[in-house]
Amino acid sequence: MLFSLAAAAIVACGGPNKSPPPSLGNTGGPEPAATPAVATTLAGAITDGATGAPVGGVTIVAVSPSNTGELVLISSEDGSYRFEALAPGSYVVTMYYSDLAYRRELTVDGATTMNQQINTAGSGGTHFECAGEALDSCRPSDY
Repeated sequence: MLFSLAAAAIVACGGPNKSPPPSLGNTGGPEPAATPAVATTLAGAITDGATGAPVGGVTIVAVSPSNTGELVLISSEDGSYRFEALAPGSYVVTMYYSDLAYRRELTVDGATTMNQQINTAGSGGTHFECAGEALDSCRPSDY
């Protein structure tokens, strides 16, 4: 019985001196290198158009037709912002401050810088001051 199983294995492989065929796609050479993903950034500063002072608390929304969803940041106290690891391509960036909105279209490829001046004197609406984390501590202020 052992002899018949060994003979069947030799016949199935094409004889005692033949090796099984190579798998599809195997060329015998090294595997091709993977193409690295290109990480891009979009960064900048937001300043007051009249005084040049940095403007913190600006909501920045970046939308790309090639991505789903929105990317949202808030500028820091020094007016700076930075989106990391964006996919390269075209973006619509909208910056919101009080009741003002600034919209720009740009192409992000590598390290891209976009600075924006806004007219804080022309903003209206109600501004709030908050002490601590509790929302009930917020009160309207004369900004």
